[in-house]
Amino acid sequence: MKHKGLLLLIVLIMSVAVLAAEVEGVSAADNDSTYWLKVNRKANVVTAYKLVKGEYVPYRAMICSTGAPGSETPLMTARISNRWRWGYLFGDVWGQYVTQIKGDYLFHSVYYKKKGRKDTLVTEEYNKLGTSCSKGCVRLSAMDAKWIYENCGNGTKVTVYSSDDPGPLGKPAALKVEADAGWDPTDPDSSNPDFRMPKPVITISENKEHSIEYGSDYDLRKYVKAVDPSTYQDLTSQIEIYSVRRWDGDKWVKTSFSTKKIGKFNITYRVYSKYCGEAAYESFELNIDDSGAPVLNIPENRIVSPGDKNAVKGVEAHQKSRDRTGAVKVTIVSPDGKKQKLTYDEAVDYTFEAKGDYFMEVSIANYYSPHITSSRSIVIKCQDNLMRTMNKFVDYSVRVQ
Repeated sequence: MKHKGLLLLIVLIMSVAVLAAEVEGVSAADNDSTYWLKVNRKANVVTAYKLVKGEYVPYRAMICSTGAPGSETPLMTARISNRWRWGYLFGDVWGQYVTQIKGDYLFHSVYYKKKGRKDTLVTEEYNKLGTSCSKGCVRLSAMDAKWIYENCGNGTKVTVYSSDDPGPLGKPAALKVEADAGWDPTDPDSSNPDFRMPKPVITISENKEHSIEYGSDYDLRKYVKAVDPSTYQDLTSQIEIYSVRRWDGDKWVKTSFSTKKIGKFNITYRVYSKYCGEAAYESFELNIDDSGAPVLNIPENRIVSPGDKNAVKGVEAHQKSRDRTGAVKVTIVSPDGKKQKLTYDEAVDYTFEAKGDYFMEVSIANYYSPHITSSRSIVIKCQDNLMRTMNKFVDYSVRVQ
């Protein structure tokens, strides 16, 4: 009896050693709280909730197969305790990305006939994903099993429940395979001849402005979202600005983005997730212009003396992207009724010859189409020096009654 007991102990120790040798990538911590996996055994959906600011929010939905009638996956709450890259399963078959829920209940891929032979997938069972057909484990596509294996460390809470409601993200659809396919179509192995995971989907909201003014605040990422169509996982945080190009009138030229550049821009976004297919790209065009009415600043109540020059002294004109002072147009009507149209430089050289009122109109057109014009009219009084001195001391707000 003692010999039999000793032999049994040796076999048990060897079995544990073999099992331990299969373990790969186990988290050092046994209290991982990043995710909470909720398995709806009736709807056959696993929803991963992520801890965000102290609350678990729906993050990723995965179609699965739970236990068949008579072998139902038990209702429970447990914590992940182990994982194996390949795990030996009931029926002399093997599963990829095996993660232990509790005891013999595991997350794993649909099973294969041979360990390490990814072309030996039992396709009949794969095509049952989304139905209750396992021996109690939670079967997943290879990609979803890989996601749990790589992201949910030891200590991750797992709750198995039963509901007609698939969950807050819904129930994803499963890819189907031909009977002789032999490969899981979600397996990212470069040798997979049938890999056809859909790439992410990038959407740009109609609320995103496609035309803005020069120098305004503009967030290139605002109103741009991305999602994994296979699991409904939000990938917005993984969006990158792939390229910025500006139209130079003949071709698109790469550049950096700034709202202090006038022109038409092409912005391309890129999203890549190793749990999806190839990278996704989406582009849109943005026009930055400075086509509004320019601003004119003109001194009020100007008084000059005969012989003074420069009709545009103190005049300034500008638009958001450039100074336009030197481009102003001036029309002056002198006290004798003579009307002159002058450029800015000609107005600088203009001489006030006679006393009286000079009516001056200043106008400036925007540099860019549709060349909106601003204009203002003022009266410049030309008086002798004595009168000018007296006017400095006159309070025109006082009126004789």
